[in-house]
Parts: sequence; structure tokens; C-alpha cells
Amino acid sequence: MSVDTIKRCFEMAEKLGNAIPSISPTESLRMITEHGSLPVNRLQVKQIQTPQVFSAGLIKNAYLQEYSNDFTDDATVLEKTGEKINLIEGTAKILRSPTLKICSSQQRFYNQSPEALTAQGHNGARAQRL
Repeated sequence: MSVDTIKRCFEMAEKLGNAIPSISPTESLRMITEHGSLPVNRLQVKQIQTPQVFSAGLIKNAYLQEYSNDFTDDATVLEKTGEKINLIEGTAKILRSPTLKICSSQQRFYNQSPEALTAQGHNGARAQRL
């Protein structure tokens, strides 16, 4: 999350009571139904990010209400009180180093020959190239 995005969240929350950073998804999405799945229009969906910024009084009051299984984050708790949620353009997340390490390990794994992987103790069936 960029410092600029966090600053914009605080500025909006100061004016409107809350600010929730969000980005448009880039992946294809599908909604599961009882008959299978349906494509989701990415233009109608946002990925919610943190930090979510709230007026202290609003969010404290929101947490006084009875718990609901619909609560997924602080914004849904506040929204249940009737408050409008204000979305602000977030920042595309950058891969964190643990993710990069995993990707790097996977790349090294798949670049090795099946024989080398078997010699290292990997299951022969898994050592087959994709």
C-alpha cells in the first residue's frame, strides 16, 4: 500500500467518516451457483484492501451491534449500521518477498530434470515434467 493511498484514505475519512481502498480485479471471476458457475463482470466488483480508515466514533458504535455472519471486515460491520461505505482507488499489491521466494523455488524445481529430482528424493511421479 502506498503512502499516498493511506494519506488519501485519512483525508476522505475525515470528510465522510470512512474510506476503504479498493482495486479492480484483473483475474477472471466466476460465481458458484446451484447449477454450476457463472462469469462475473469485473467492472462490477472491487477487491477491498487495508488499511480501512474510519471515524473512531462510527466504528466503535458499529461494533456495539449484534454479530452477523455477513461481517467479513470492518467495512461490513459499519455498513450494517446503514452508513455508506466510501471506496477510494487503492494500490496494486506488490509481491512480497516470501511469495517471490516460493515462485523462485518452484521455478528451480520445474527446471530440473526428472532424474535430478528423483535423486534428490522427490517422488518419481511428481518429477515428471508438466
